[in-house]
Amino acid sequence: MSELNRQGQQILGTLVEALPDVAQNKLETFVTYKQVHERLGLQLLGPTYGESLKHQGLSNLADWTESNRHPAIAGLIVDGTSFAPGGGSTDF
Repeated sequence: MSELNRQGQQILGTLVEALPDVAQNKLETFVTYKQVHERLGLQLLGPTYGESLKHQGLSNLADWTESNRHPAIAGLIVDGTSFAPGGGSTDF
């Protein structure tokens, strides 16, 4: 089983805080990669906010949720232009 690291925990906390404002069938209510960066005070460490976030805990969170059979909460993070989740998943 995968361990959830500190960065993954921080992203998880951000997503849990956002849950009351998210409507499942309205992607425009989801959190954007850029918003997660801003809320956590992260630097852009890649060509896009999505790629950057993968290296700063998002991949760890996705692996942890999958290996522990938790809902795919990382699917709440979407691209700010297309409102599409990076992994194509909204199954949470």
